[in-house]
Amino acid sequence: MKGKSFDNSRSDSQATIVKPVTIKEFPFDSYMDYDHSLSERCKKFMLRQTNGLVYRRMRVAGVFSNDCYDMKKSLEWQLGGLYFIHAEIFRINLKPL
Repeated sequence: MKGKSFDNSRSDSQATIVKPVTIKEFPFDSYMDYDHSLSERCKKFMLRQTNGLVYRRMRVAGVFSNDCYDMKKSLEWQLGGLYFIHAEIFRINLKPL
């Protein structure tokens, strides 16, 4: 069986376009508050007698296609993804970058 290699020249149609965020720009304190709140909500959800599971994940354009070989750039893309989830999907107020 012939092995396949990853073709990084093709764009990922399911990837989310985000702005890379540097470590200095990322609001770690605000994100920690959000993470704590999310953990509490997840705990309450899991303790209920009935519930439905929703799996969420996000692929950030640029992490795997272009900048996976550069750890700093990869981290900045991933922080950009966390920022996007934090600010846009959950409508948490963050300072604009």
